[in-house]
Amino acid sequence: MIKLVDRESASEMEQKHAKIPSGKEVPLIPSVTYSYPPLTKGTDDHLFPPTLLYPDFSYVNSSTPTLPLVEDYTIVLTSEKGVRTYAYCSRYTKRSRGEYIYPEVFVIVSAFPAPSFYYNLSRSLVEVAFKGVDNNKLFSSVHILKYPFKEQLTTNNHNHLMGIRLDDKYKPSLTIMSPFLQKIGVNASLFLFLAVLAERRIIVTGSSVADISQAVQVIIKMIQPLQWPHSLVPIIPDSQVELCHNPTPFIYGLLRHNLNQIKDALINNDLHSIDQVDPVLFDVDQGVILPAPLWSRASVLTVSTSMGYPDALAKNLYEKFQKLLSKKGNAQEIDSKIGEKITKWFAKQFGHVCSFGRTALSSRTRRLMISSHRKKTSRAFLEWFLESGIYQYFVQLKLDFDLDRTMIEDFERQCKKYAPKVSALKECYSTVA
Repeated sequence: MIKLVDRESASEMEQKHAKIPSGKEVPLIPSVTYSYPPLTKGTDDHLFPPTLLYPDFSYVNSSTPTLPLVEDYTIVLTSEKGVRTYAYCSRYTKRSRGEYIYPEVFVIVSAFPAPSFYYNLSRSLVEVAFKGVDNNKLFSSVHILKYPFKEQLTTNNHNHLMGIRLDDKYKPSLTIMSPFLQKIGVNASLFLFLAVLAERRIIVTGSSVADISQAVQVIIKMIQPLQWPHSLVPIIPDSQVELCHNPTPFIYGLLRHNLNQIKDALINNDLHSIDQVDPVLFDVDQGVILPAPLWSRASVLTVSTSMGYPDALAKNLYEKFQKLLSKKGNAQEIDSKIGEKITKWFAKQFGHVCSFGRTALSSRTRRLMISSHRKKTSRAFLEWFLESGIYQYFVQLKLDFDLDRTMIEDFERQCKKYAPKVSALKECYSTVA
């Protein structure tokens, strides 16, 4: 549980993480006021910096009656070894100190990407926490539960009924894409998809922590079963805006009030090439800002070509996205169709990787995969994509059986239907040996 406290009441580590630009006074900073199991000072407390879990602390420490009662957002925590865990945050408001409202954040940390499940759980816990129960009794009771559950918890001699029911259609990693993609339109949706595959530096901005976090989660989900291997911070804290000067690929969420601090990284004199306007800047309310507003199909195709995508391939993808995002109906069903079409497209481009075992990442295999395609546009795309970190990370995870089995089975099923045949590979072998 994270609350805003006087700077003097916070730990030395928390004060260090809460540094803010000179000239701005912030009397209250985020502090971990309770954890279960307890965090050990100097051992594991540094793994959960409260500013990362309460990113906009310098702007919400005053009366803000317009905040929603409960606001959900996801933060990704990455260890020094590159292992990711997920912090599911529910921020709620409690009236204190007279007329002021100080939001508090309840966080569940898990190794599993299952937002819908953990938000369901966290909201249930927040509801009980509002009743002023003993935290130790509450969380020790929850810690031993098996899920799904419907249990009677006893805290402070009071019984609380809590339950989470999972039906047959429940998917623990469910992040709904289609409402957001339909809102931003086909131009922005396709551009973001291509920018991620091209490993661009991407900044997602807006005024709401929840909106930015959702946008980042959708962008990441669009490329499944591929995984983003580079820096990923759904919300950059107010005290760590300098991270946006990172020269390597990243996807960062940044609150709009912090954009002024990175204007030197966004402004370039040469506006004719996306290579000169990096990083990409996407506003959840206004759409793509940099490299340029994408008002038309032609502008999207022009920028796509500058990123290395053949014109015919980009046009084909545009038509697919346009058709998918025009569908109406149940959001989960539309999401399923979007995921299926994207997986099918991946299978057509590089699905023949399934024909190889441990040699899948060798230079010889990459040459075979490129030459096997009949379409010139696919060969041109694979020339650079097979060298990318995003592709090589996916193949390594697949070889190590470290990916969601359902996603991989769907991908392999599509590969059997649409990937270049092994026989075709053998026929062209002599030309690339």
